[in-house]
Amino acid sequence: MADVGRRIAKEVDPRWDAARVDLGLARLHERRARRRVLGAGALLGVVLAGSVALLVGAPDRSDSRRPFASWPASASSPDPVWTATPADADSVVSVLADSEREVSVAVVRGRGRFEMAKGSGRVLAVHAGDVEVRTVGTRFVVERRGGGAFVTVDEGRVRVRWPGGGADLVAPGSGAFPPAAEPGPVEPVAARAPDWRVLADQGRYEEAYRALRASAPTAMRDRADELLLAADVARLSGHPQDALAPLRRVVADHARDPRASLAAFTLGRVLLGELGRPREAAEAFAAARALAPAGSLAEDALAREVEAWSRAGVPGRARELALEYVARHPYGARTAAVRRFGGLD
Repeated sequence: MADVGRRIAKEVDPRWDAARVDLGLARLHERRARRRVLGAGALLGVVLAGSVALLVGAPDRSDSRRPFASWPASASSPDPVWTATPADADSVVSVLADSEREVSVAVVRGRGRFEMAKGSGRVLAVHAGDVEVRTVGTRFVVERRGGGAFVTVDEGRVRVRWPGGGADLVAPGSGAFPPAAEPGPVEPVAARAPDWRVLADQGRYEEAYRALRASAPTAMRDRADELLLAADVARLSGHPQDALAPLRRVVADHARDPRASLAAFTLGRVLLGELGRPREAAEAFAAARALAPAGSLAEDALAREVEAWSRAGVPGRARELALEYVARHPYGARTAAVRRFGGLD
């Protein structure tokens, strides 16, 4: 039996200005130490690693235009049973869910290296575009390529799935998924407009917005990841109003998706900070908490809900929630701002 401690690095900035709100999404939240059976072995001490393997694509503090959807990954540290590490500084990997039975991770950009200890009894599911790679004990690399992925297995076996198909990949092995279609007539490159998703992945948000607007209504599929990406495209291209619809669709139609809370939080932030609609923002922050009461965004959502009700001219509700925040998080990063907006000072 081995006692395994978990540590979560935490970035805190008590200021409430809009430029720091984005960085606040990358804060790392404490979680309870987790006991896990790894088989017979020596007693392991509490893991006090100097660097967190999953400080995923650590946000550049000079860039406040980074998509919200890629940030919550920074809120988790690697479990000794599993690791997910960006391959380089340009790669972004995001933790979607971490439960007793399954860890779900997304490769947002670039490549990630992943490992799940054998015998852990947990499944590691890695998502890259339309492709999902699942394993219960192996070591592999996933590189996002547009809507698909290139998978390299260094140890063990993985199951690769995509819409309409699936395949097993055994070490040492690699391949692109979905597999290429049968060769057909070559289409001139100039005749095909760049896909809006590809442009978004490249950070070309203005072009992605124009491509999405000019495309057919079916160009944006009813999937949480694609709706979040479309919202980022609208927001980061300077069209925050157009980000509302896809975010609301995630909250309403994909409430069971682990990213629904993120969508609600992002909706609240856009309504409050960019559109000046604090009452609607307060309701969105409340929805973010309701969707994931113990999630990594719950504390921030409660703090922002206090601010939103204060700006909406409802001081009684702001004070009530401020008292709740102080009781729940007596040493919270947002305590000073919450007390100010809640009228507790």
